[in-house]
Amino acid sequence: MNKMVAAIFIFLLVPTAVACDTPWQPCWYGQASAANTCSGDIVLLSAYDAKQVLSARPELRLPTQAELESFLLTEHAAKLRALAENVETFQVLTSGFVQHGNEFLATTVDIRHGRVELSAWRKPTLVILRQATMN
Repeated sequence: MNKMVAAIFIFLLVPTAVACDTPWQPCWYGQASAANTCSGDIVLLSAYDAKQVLSARPELRLPTQAELESFLLTEHAAKLRALAENVETFQVLTSGFVQHGNEFLATTVDIRHGRVELSAWRKPTLVILRQATMN
């Protein structure tokens, strides 16, 4: 029985620990971080625009769906939720997308409850970036 409890504990906490240990940008895209606070306006980006931005910034990337779902469970995500209260969208962009007929759809995670959703490729969403490689 103890092995089962340990396995469940590891299964539930490892993704959150991994999300905390890897470098995330401290603020939403468009904001600047100084003295442990975020200032400036949040800039919403579509998946298309995010890919354009990231092509010029190879040191950064979008999080995967699993990374973002785990990250939203952390204390840092609570701070980001508060910062995004006045923004009229709750979808956070991930690196995933699917093709539906002739249209591309981006995978997003709702910051309020963690539900995975599909969004139009050109629809502006919240963006938080990660370091592409760990040093």
